[in-house]
Amino acid sequence: MRMQAAELFALGHDSAAVAGQLCVSVRSVQRWHQAWEHGGGQPWSRRNARLKAFIDTHD
Repeated sequence: MRMQAAELFALGHDSAAVAGQLCVSVRSVQRWHQAWEHGGGQPWSRRNARLKAFIDTHD
């Protein structure tokens, strides 16, 4: 589920939209998003790290 969230973050979806799509609380999504923004760590795959790097270079 966190992987799906990361893909949606990479596409620019906000926390409320991700929470609605994945049927989880907005607070959970906010925590995932914060982790994703700070380099990911364990929950994120190398693929999502590449997605984040792509977004960071295209801001």
